Amino acid sequence: LRDRGYIVTRSAASKGPYDLVAISASEILLIQVKRAKSGTGRPGSVDSKALKAAAAPKARCVRKQLWGWIDRKGWFITDV
Repeated sequence: LRDRGYIVTRSAASKGPYDLVAISASEILLIQVKRAKSGTGRPGSVDSKALKAAAAPKARCVRKQLWGWIDRKGWFITDV
């Protein structure tokens, strides 16, 4: 994200709905990050419901995303 021009803030050991907040000149990304072992499916189904319900400004430039890492398969990104 930094390479794409975003300013990124990380919430280590986050207990809130967002692990990363990324801000560019045109948008704000509110991101929850999860990991799953290969063969266990996509991580974060419960978290996507919580992420949908989490407070965020109602503006077109604000997007909520769930980023998941699946071992030996790589990243997937889902807009919530």
